[in-house]
Amino acid sequence: MYICDCHCNTLTQLYKDRSSIYQNKYHVDIERILANGGGLQFFAMYLPKE
Repeated sequence: MYICDCHCNTLTQLYKDRSSIYQNKYHVDIERILANGGGLQFFAMYLPKE
């Protein structure tokens, strides 16, 4: 089975915490994506104007 997740807010939290996208404490990171066979992940990020 091929899984495609089309919306993930993890980047916003990583930006706030200055955490790594490769390995972190949130729901999605590159290490877990690769360990589970890869797939397709779209990341969404909100950046305020200020």
